[in-house]
Amino acid sequence: MTIQEEMELEGIAMNNAYDIIVGDKCMDDLIDRGDKYVALPFDIDGDWDVENVLSDCMSYFVMVEDYEKCATIKEVLNELKLLKDAE
Repeated sequence: MTIQEEMELEGIAMNNAYDIIVGDKCMDDLIDRGDKYVALPFDIDGDWDVENVLSDCMSYFVMVEDYEKCATIKEVLNELKLLKDAE
């Protein structure tokens, strides 16, 4: 895989994760697209932490200067913090 292909795959994975995070899509929507595989920035079958995934997505969207998505992710992170603090 070339660096360009890796960068494109990273973009697809981050955008898929973002779509799931904000509720624009669910896994079934991604699967139903008919692609060979569903790219995500984490192993769906493994142990993963939602805050770490959100932080990784935030870093990616800062890098590509998609600040609207960064703002949305920040809101989700703040909501998660509030829920954690309420426990």
